[in-house]
Formats: sequence, C-alpha cells, structure tokens
Amino acid sequence: MSIKSAMQKICSYSCGCPEPAWDKSSSGLCIFHDHGNSIDSGCVDVVWNAARSKSRTTDVDFSGWHFPVDDEGFKGAVFNGSVDFSNAVFDGAVRFLGVVFKNRAKFDGVTFNGHARFWHSIFEKVVSFESVTFRGEAEFGGARFTDRALFNHSCFRHLGGFGGVVFENDAEFRDASFRALADFEGAVFKKTAIFEQVQFKKNANFSRSVIESYFMLEGAVFNGPPMFDGITLQQGHNAVLGITPEMRKLIAL
Repeated sequence: MSIKSAMQKICSYSCGCPEPAWDKSSSGLCIFHDHGNSIDSGCVDVVWNAARSKSRTTDVDFSGWHFPVDDEGFKGAVFNGSVDFSNAVFDGAVRFLGVVFKNRAKFDGVTFNGHARFWHSIFEKVVSFESVTFRGEAEFGGARFTDRALFNHSCFRHLGGFGGVVFENDAEFRDASFRALADFEGAVFKKTAIFEQVQFKKNANFSRSVIESYFMLEGAVFNGPPMFDGITLQQGHNAVLGITPEMRKLIAL
C-alpha cells in the first residue's frame, strides 16, 4: 500500500485527527467527527463509549466532535487532565451533571442544539465557553468556578441559568447575548463580574446575588426590567460601573 493511499484512510478533519476514516462518511471523516454518526444506536454507542472512556484519561481532545443524542452524557465524570471541546456539536440535550474538571476546559465555539445541563459541576481551572451557541436551555445551577469563567461572545437563545453559581474568580460575559431570561439569582461573584456590551433581550435576574468586587455593565442593554432585589454589593454602590442615573433609580442602587 502506498503512503498516499494509507493517508487517505485517516480522518480528514482539518486539525489532524489520527482516527481512521469511517466507511460511511462521504467526507472522509472518522465516526467521531462525522455528523452522520447518529444513523443508528450502534454508532451512537461507539461515539459515547469512546467519549466516556477518554474522559478518564489525561488531556482529552474532543475538538470538532459530533455528539449524537444520549441520555447519560458525561454525568458524574471526572476530567483529570485538560479537555478541549472546541467547535464540537451536541445534537440534543447533554448532561454534565456533577462533573469535575480538574484542569483547563475549553468549550469555545461549541454548539449545544438541546439543553446543556451543568448542574453542580466544578471547574477547578480556567474554563472558556467563548462564542458558544446555546440553542436550548443552559443550566449551570449550583456550579462552582474556582478560576476564571469566560463566556464572552456567547449566545443564550433560551434560559441562561446561573442561579446559585459561585464564581471564585472573574466571571466574563463580554458581548454575550441573552435572548430569554438571564437568571443569576443567588449567584456569588467573589471577584469582578463583567457584563460589558451584553444584550439582555428579556429579563435579567440578579436578585439576592452577591458582588464582592466590581460589577461592570458598560454598554449593557436591558430590553426588559432587570431584577436586583436583595443584591449585596460588598464594595458599595460605586462598584457598579456603566449604569446611567436613570437605571440606578430603576434598580434602586
């Protein structure tokens, strides 16, 4: 067999995936990257069994993977090494319930076509959800971010649920868009909460949240009435930046 013909049997994904090309892929992709991998339950099992197995190793690369619908997802998984989901696509609802990310996690450019459930997950290092499309509800209730949490330029088309989340480092949502309720009720921001240029298309709920440092809202647009009942500003009202005098009156700051 020539070197050329051997190379043709390797996945054609642009980032140099070493997996063999799938014989059912018209694009020469492996079963993990090809969007046709939901063709039957057998293919779905191959993808998810491999994904869950890889999650137990160190430094996992899921970039560009296509994850078909699965009821279990990564529920209860522990990622000991870094994990890269950049530009992956999740076809339906996916569960990251109680998942522990012990190293850096990247979800940049991911598309969640169904509900993304990260309830009570723990992120021990920097995590980036930049330029992510959440087409279903994004639910992070009870999660803990030990290091920086980056959600810049992401789009939340349904509920953006961050109720009770603890951000121990900077929380960055620059230029994000919330098309439905942005729910941060009871969230704790131990460092800077950055919501510059954010589009709140409907309601934004920050009731009973705790802001221990600065609350940066420069350029933020509220199309619905924001809720700030019972908010705690440990640095005082001057820690809220970018609010007009009219908005200060409206939200009683």
